[in-house]
Amino acid sequence: MQWKYTTPLDFITADVTLTIPAAYAVSAANPVRYYHVYDTFLGGSDNGCGLSFVDATTGKRLIGTYPPVLANNACSPTTSIPAGASIVESFRERSGLSFSKYCVAVWNSFFFNGTPACSVLQAAAMDNTVVSTYQDTGIGIEFDFIAPGTYTFSYDFVIGSPSVPPYDHLEIQHDGAGTLCPENITVLACTSSIVPCPAANIVSSGTLTGSITTSPGAPTVTKSDTISIGASPNTQTIALTADAAGTVTLGSTGLTSGGVASVPLSGTKCWNTATLTQSCALTFVATPCVNAYECLETGVTYNNRTTTPAARNPLYTKLSGTNFKFDVVALQSGGAQATSYTAAANVTVELFDDTASPAPACSAYTGPVASQSISFVSADSGRKTLSTNINLPNAYAKLRCRVTDTNLSPTISGCSSDTFAARPAAFLLAQNTPNLNAGATFTVQASAVQSNLSSVTTAYTATPTLNVGQFTGTPAFTSAALLPQVLPAATAGVSSGTFTYDEVGNITLPASLPGTYGVSDSTFTATDTASGADDCVAGSASNTPDASGKYGCLIGQSAALTVGRFYPDHFDFTPVFAAGCAAGGFTYMDQPMALGYTVTAKSLARASPNPPGNTALRLYAGGRLNIAAINAGTDLVGRLLPAVANPLIPAWTNGVATAAAINYTFTRPTTAVADATWGPFDALNLGVAVDDADGRGYAAAVTSFIATTPATCALSSASECRKYASLAAGTTRMRYGRVQLQNAYGSEYLPLPLPIAIQFWNGNWISNTLDACTTIAASQFAWDFLPAGNAGRPNNLGACESALQVNGTAPNYTLRLSAPGAGNSGWSGIRLNLGATASGNQCTTAAVGTGPAATTVGAPWLRFNWTVAGPAGPVDPSGRATFGVYRSPLIYRRENY
Repeated sequence: MQWKYTTPLDFITADVTLTIPAAYAVSAANPVRYYHVYDTFLGGSDNGCGLSFVDATTGKRLIGTYPPVLANNACSPTTSIPAGASIVESFRERSGLSFSKYCVAVWNSFFFNGTPACSVLQAAAMDNTVVSTYQDTGIGIEFDFIAPGTYTFSYDFVIGSPSVPPYDHLEIQHDGAGTLCPENITVLACTSSIVPCPAANIVSSGTLTGSITTSPGAPTVTKSDTISIGASPNTQTIALTADAAGTVTLGSTGLTSGGVASVPLSGTKCWNTATLTQSCALTFVATPCVNAYECLETGVTYNNRTTTPAARNPLYTKLSGTNFKFDVVALQSGGAQATSYTAAANVTVELFDDTASPAPACSAYTGPVASQSISFVSADSGRKTLSTNINLPNAYAKLRCRVTDTNLSPTISGCSSDTFAARPAAFLLAQNTPNLNAGATFTVQASAVQSNLSSVTTAYTATPTLNVGQFTGTPAFTSAALLPQVLPAATAGVSSGTFTYDEVGNITLPASLPGTYGVSDSTFTATDTASGADDCVAGSASNTPDASGKYGCLIGQSAALTVGRFYPDHFDFTPVFAAGCAAGGFTYMDQPMALGYTVTAKSLARASPNPPGNTALRLYAGGRLNIAAINAGTDLVGRLLPAVANPLIPAWTNGVATAAAINYTFTRPTTAVADATWGPFDALNLGVAVDDADGRGYAAAVTSFIATTPATCALSSASECRKYASLAAGTTRMRYGRVQLQNAYGSEYLPLPLPIAIQFWNGNWISNTLDACTTIAASQFAWDFLPAGNAGRPNNLGACESALQVNGTAPNYTLRLSAPGAGNSGWSGIRLNLGATASGNQCTTAAVGTGPAATTVGAPWLRFNWTVAGPAGPVDPSGRATFGVYRSPLIYRRENY
């Protein structure tokens, strides 16, 4: 047995070891009993009240006696120490075993058998009597053993204060050595005297508070917290930070529980976890405290952001596929550079994608995109440039540097204050079709590539900008013709857009330093320009660092891209045609017919994407035109006047070639004897063909015909130049025509019919039954009153003694001359004025004297060269009317009939 005395609380602790030999006859029927009884003093009166209870905090039983605090020496309940009790004499369970039995009774009952059964002389056990009346008391406890063995237990005997510490010692566990970094110690309360404290003896109830002490006063040691242990938590970690090297002794002060001083039985004990010895000595060495790291550009001055939060330690924009390094700075707790820090190993530098929002804690980043180990030697003065280049095959919009140092406990993780982008070096552009018809879909592909300008950075998923305002073209670029005007977001580093361009020529997406690009991305490096940062060169796509080591912020193109050439998808055709005789669907040779047309270069009509298309190609200006007049395979274009000089070089305006409608004529034959040139040409195709350099032709809906001219198209492999859009929306008829007047003979007493016919050549002269257009009036006939004749044949027909009347409609006119009457036999020439101007006089009313001036039909194309040997060229038709002469009795019979 060992007795320990604790002051100022005036209690002793009995540490008991009891051995019962194996040969000793001990059993439940014959137990070994350990007694401790005491005749209480209670300050001299010997009288008191009994109490027995289990402490709710410690779970230990206390039995004892105290002077009453109530009037008339009345006792309080026996289950707790009443408030105001200043003296308690008691036994208290501490460790190992609980009391088997106990008594609080009159003092002499412990030495005489009887009632109550508290005597140490009796064979029976104590009966747990606790008196509740004021009397001369004593106290006793009993431990019973029923088997051989060695038993260890302890209990307190209290004389004085009712505050009995529920633990043996305050224990401080440490490793014996520290740097200028915070050094962690562990604090606990232990009910056992064993060091280190067995886990089962760590106090896990109540609350014990106090403070850690260090001595001597130098170095100054700052404590992160005061002591607070018990129910939660039952151990506590406190960080000690020394301001200089030195050895201190650890201790404690001000220990209280429930507001009452609670000095441990055995005071403060320490356990060195490194040497596994009891020692309260803790030695600090002058190794700087590194509790963070910073990453920044090599050559840039480090700024202490703890003292100057607005200062920056920049990391500049990097290029995918290009080597780079930066510096790592070890930092003390105050943010200053730890200039004497050394680390031979176990320092890791990593880069992490930091685009997640919110950003994780520094230690929580996972999946580094780059990693390497570094070391610090004294010559580094706490700042080290990476020993190995980093080369990122991918692009990242926001990277953060983290440095992890496992040399320290706990492990230190320090993240850079700045983030930076590793951008693609450029966009590599490509198109899927070198030449295509305007309005057809095509793709432009922008691949974000590394500095080798070929390897794709598959992590790039941003959206490149299509800078349409920078595009140029040949002959020009029309921005409104391009749809859409955006690129989609990249997938695996490639943005591929589908477009239409309703125009001709080339589109050039330029690539010119510093910032003229058809495709670019100015937002990918936003982290390097945010909040006033200038960690790249704004507006530049340069991949060569400037004097300060900065690349351009912009992702530009690796090279210019020319898209196209675009050529017309088709041509639309709008004809203007008016036949000389529209009602009959024909034109006489030499008769004016109106011809005109509009040819429009068009893009592809489409339902999707970007409908509707089929728009005029305003930049088109290259196509030649040919005009043909084909009948039965023979091109008669040479007979058109004005003369046609194929090929025509039209003046294209906004993609449109227009020939305003003018009058053309198809010339009459020049031969005096009928031949093929006389026609008729009743299947005449008049048309306009486009001879385009790309071999493009008319839309399918355009009425057209095929000719054999020209022999060769501008594009030798094409044939569209021989596809003619019809001016007449089909064939028309071209006829060689004339008006024929014949001679007539009859009695001067009867009206005389004068034969007239509107004819065309069809191998013979036949009536043109289609002519419903030629209008003939009596006033258009000129009378030629011939000389008086001679004695043998006098001409007695005077001027206008006969009048002409026209009956019917074209082409079936009839002419009738009125009878001049008795004495007016004779003759007169009658001529139909067809020319542009008229001559001669008309006779539309029978009256003596010359009639008014004749008018004209105005159809010179109906003249004819009636006498080959006569006047050159065609003349008006004429006939002779003779009165008073007949050729056969038939006339008289007919007239009489």
